[in-house]
Amino acid sequence: MSLSRPDPVTPEDPNQPPEGVLISWTCHAPGGFSEADLSRFRRPLPALGLALKSASNRQIASDLLRVYLGREAGRRVLSGELQRGSTQNLEAVVFYFDLMGFTSLAERLPGADLIAMLNEYFGVAVAEIQTRGGHILKFMGDGLLAIFDQADSTEAADAALDCAAALSRRMAECNALRSARAAPATGFTIALHCGEMLFGNIGAENRLDFTVIGPAVNLTARLAEMHHAVGRDIILSDRVGEAATAGRHDIVSLGRYMLRGVSEPVTLYTVHQATTSNAQKLVTL
Repeated sequence: MSLSRPDPVTPEDPNQPPEGVLISWTCHAPGGFSEADLSRFRRPLPALGLALKSASNRQIASDLLRVYLGREAGRRVLSGELQRGSTQNLEAVVFYFDLMGFTSLAERLPGADLIAMLNEYFGVAVAEIQTRGGHILKFMGDGLLAIFDQADSTEAADAALDCAAALSRRMAECNALRSARAAPATGFTIALHCGEMLFGNIGAENRLDFTVIGPAVNLTARLAEMHHAVGRDIILSDRVGEAATAGRHDIVSLGRYMLRGVSEPVTLYTVHQATTSNAQKLVTL
């Protein structure tokens, strides 16, 4: 027996579902609920509906912020960190991932195919980053910015390098599958650097971005410009190499370089992986 006897049900528009709470109660009594029982059920319904609606709205907001801002940034925004300039000092490894040859691909591929390719590659990258405790901060065209901010610098460096190595293998597997179905495939680059940065709200009064800024972030961007010059897909700074556990990865020096906008020379390193094929760097159409 229901709490009320509604009018005959009319078809609902699936694109505009009604809002509200639907609750059903049943019992084993032969005659169903008595009017006194129904009265007891009805009395708390308005308060219960408000409580459920409030919880539902908060869960929706949490899910949206997590998807669009990332887990940590979404949590902090939901907790009330909405003021422009609200930042905290953070020591972390900056992880910059970028696809190769994207401009050429964008000129040749239909829009739907291009988006499908981006989603597939980003799906692989995001899974590897989040599995190792990294936080995705933003997508930037054909690249993404992430950080590893574990409490210990060695743990953060190890997690970032583990991610880079695993991502190299996963991207090779992804490209093999894409090539098998005659889909376009391309390579990637990763730049890693660690240092202090500011993490928080930056922007205008009515449009904020929850991100990181600082010299460490800028230097990572400069490292990302060096992939073509040094001929390596993965580049890391000396600070990441020094922080990482010795022997965990085969870290090879690429030499000292003067980077644009950086006053002092920086020693660059890469991760040697014998199984990585240079053929994966090629853009195929």
